[in-house]
Amino acid sequence: MTDTLPSIIILGFTLVLHVVMANLDIGLIGIIPFMKRWGETKGKPHLVDESKKYMKYVGITYATAGMMATAFTIFLLSFYPDFIWLAGMTLFTPFLLAAIFVSIRLFLISAYWYSWDRLEPKKHYWMGLVLASTSILVPFAFRLIFGFLNDGEAVTQINPDIKVDDLAFFTNATFWPLFLLSVFGAFSMTFFVLVSIYAYRMHKEKDKETKERYGKLLNDYLKYGTWTLIVQLFLGTWYFISLALMDDSFKFNNIAGFFVGKEAEGNNLSWLFAIKMLLVIAQVAIVLYFMFSKTADPLATKSKKMLVSLGPLAALTVILGELLNLLSHLPYFIAKPSLAADLPHIDLKQAINPLADAFDVYAVTVFALVPLLLAFGVLVYYAITVNAQKVES
Repeated sequence: MTDTLPSIIILGFTLVLHVVMANLDIGLIGIIPFMKRWGETKGKPHLVDESKKYMKYVGITYATAGMMATAFTIFLLSFYPDFIWLAGMTLFTPFLLAAIFVSIRLFLISAYWYSWDRLEPKKHYWMGLVLASTSILVPFAFRLIFGFLNDGEAVTQINPDIKVDDLAFFTNATFWPLFLLSVFGAFSMTFFVLVSIYAYRMHKEKDKETKERYGKLLNDYLKYGTWTLIVQLFLGTWYFISLALMDDSFKFNNIAGFFVGKEAEGNNLSWLFAIKMLLVIAQVAIVLYFMFSKTADPLATKSKKMLVSLGPLAALTVILGELLNLLSHLPYFIAKPSLAADLPHIDLKQAINPLADAFDVYAVTVFALVPLLLAFGVLVYYAITVNAQKVES
């Protein structure tokens, strides 16, 4: 039988890169129009300059996460042609919405960037608001897909033909908490990544005025990140309750069954869930320290280390959340084993293409990842180096 492990490893690796960059993309585009407009109306040109730098990062993240990584993830599903057929039969509406929103977002990113200094500021702001709205619409469409993969309830008939209730995508009990958790998670991660970047730059910056500006941005992002983190705690609880209350608790048992006295039916991921919770606790501890400690000083060595670690902790938390969502399905695409009898397409071991065992296939696949890795490296370099401030438009 064809081994599914190599394809899952590559798919998971690509997903990790996609998640980090896509979440930054969502968060930055949600920040940029407001930051630019605030700088224009309050006479703070440095905020306009910072927002323009963010747009440069968006150009990298969207070209990689928004386009290439998404396309590459879908390409990797070609290892499972039977499931692609099933997805085409059942997920037409969510994929159509995703394609529409992603296309609109791509157009607006280009239009917003190239009209930066050409369009009247107020009109540019309104364009930016429409662009920012796609930071909600795009995950809305994609989470419709993931909500369906949690239970497959939208399928109302299998034989003789597959029939789908499109309304069920929107009434799925796991969809709304997962969607909202994704949005707030993206913004929380972005805020904390920016906290880490400005904490690092404050220690490298020699100019006192610039250092003070970085400190103000750092404090603002720390505050926004804290509030979005608090909201996530409630949304995460809601999501896990919705998983626990499903007719088939296969996915919940795989993730957290160990902690409530239930055995995992697939992969026991309780250890991964525990690590994620520890990362969340670490973030909470850091923000509580800066909220209540009278000795907290961003310029102190101890505080610097804590602040710089906040971004990676948030990014790793988001990554582990996505991996939990992915791996808790295995060995099924839809986390409902009872469906496999009538829909063998959801069983990875049965749906995988026999050609997936060919070494050449994996060699080409790994080679195709190189541009994505290079783009990710560029993003990291310009995000953490002070030289990023000197990059010209």
